[in-house]
Amino acid sequence: MRNPICISLLTATLSLPALGQNPIQHYAGTSFTSRGTARAQATTLLQRLPSDQACGRTAIHSVVHSLQNDALAAANGNWTVEVRGNDGAGPRTGSPDMSATGLIASLPMSFNFPAGSTAYRFTTTPATPIRLRSGALGPAGDLYFGIALPAVAGSPNLSLHMAADTSSRAAAVGYTGAAGIVGLAWEAIGGANPALYSPGALPNPAWDIGVRLVDETLQPFLDRAPAPFFGYGSLFPSAARGDLIGFRTVAQGTNLDVSVLLVGASLTAPIAIPGLGNLCLPVNAVPVAASLFNSTGTAGTVAARFGPYPAVAGVGDLYFQALSYKFGGGNRLSTACRVNM
Repeated sequence: MRNPICISLLTATLSLPALGQNPIQHYAGTSFTSRGTARAQATTLLQRLPSDQACGRTAIHSVVHSLQNDALAAANGNWTVEVRGNDGAGPRTGSPDMSATGLIASLPMSFNFPAGSTAYRFTTTPATPIRLRSGALGPAGDLYFGIALPAVAGSPNLSLHMAADTSSRAAAVGYTGAAGIVGLAWEAIGGANPALYSPGALPNPAWDIGVRLVDETLQPFLDRAPAPFFGYGSLFPSAARGDLIGFRTVAQGTNLDVSVLLVGASLTAPIAIPGLGNLCLPVNAVPVAASLFNSTGTAGTVAARFGPYPAVAGVGDLYFQALSYKFGGGNRLSTACRVNM
């Protein structure tokens, strides 16, 4: 399989260069492609963004995903990018709300795939940011980013890139409430009755669906060569394996700006602080490190890294948020995230 070709598709001609487009994606790198369990039926494939990995989020700039046409013949493909909330009537551990009420945004997509199995990475950007509903903690505040694929008959055989992520600590209790099962990849055959997707003996897949938020973001990673590793192991690192944990802040600013990493023992419901954004840590949160921002290569977007720090067994949950000090003014809080050790 060749490297993905990046294509930006806008749902309108209006561009939004001044807004944040700061990524969050829990993905370990492509292992294979899939349409889910029902290989020929219409299916929605969804990746969960837990509330405790993006506390304080307010709006979506764009959604990114990687698709390819497995039919090998040139064909025009149509699919839909969806943003959904949690089903309050579903399991207590959370599940995507596939009803009309649960649909936060629906963005139709179309692309003329040439012959061959080349992968394409798409960026779907609405004309205005997608404003998000309540940032409640727990499953009620979870988001699901979905790719609704039509039935194969009469359409190219589109499949979505996926990672078989074995990096999570085996005994860690994931978002399913079960040890060893993180629970972020879902499918809904025919757009209904969502279920966790677990191909074969792989309990922790991840769909290649990510989000870029208007809000500044903070995300944990494992320090691995040759690049930071943003898979499930960053959420549930292993001290026994010798994992080293780092954090990345992505923000709008310049190389003269500074990011300060804060740590707390819990999350609070987001508290709006005028001029700064949403605070998700207790007021007694402790600053533990500072780091200079560096350019990401995207105009006006910068990133700062912290660590790496060794994982310590038995610590349990720790929560992190970053505060960016801007040389030109406009200090901002990032989203907050959880790490379980």
